[in-house]
Amino acid sequence: MSDHVHTYGKTLGHNSQPTSIEAAERAEPNAETDARRVLDFIRGRAPFGSTDDEIELALEMRHQTASARRRGLVLTGWLENSGHTRLTRSSTKAIVWVLV
Repeated sequence: MSDHVHTYGKTLGHNSQPTSIEAAERAEPNAETDARRVLDFIRGRAPFGSTDDEIELALEMRHQTASARRRGLVLTGWLENSGHTRLTRSSTKAIVWVLV
């Protein structure tokens, strides 16, 4: 097993436990697929962008999955904070993410 998992062209660390390494390696292909779904969804909403809550709802993803994939797209330069917010389903303000 490797010391790190490569996702979105980046090397991600983990806690070095064999189970953590195995889980990260097993999740990698799905992470790339989910990231593409998030990117395509936000691309389709241009120029309005999307909040994490909107991504979760539209793509039927758990919060942890949607926000992690969106964060990966931010870190790799595909998405950025628009400087705007919208209300979520729970009436809290959320960042609107847009294509770079």
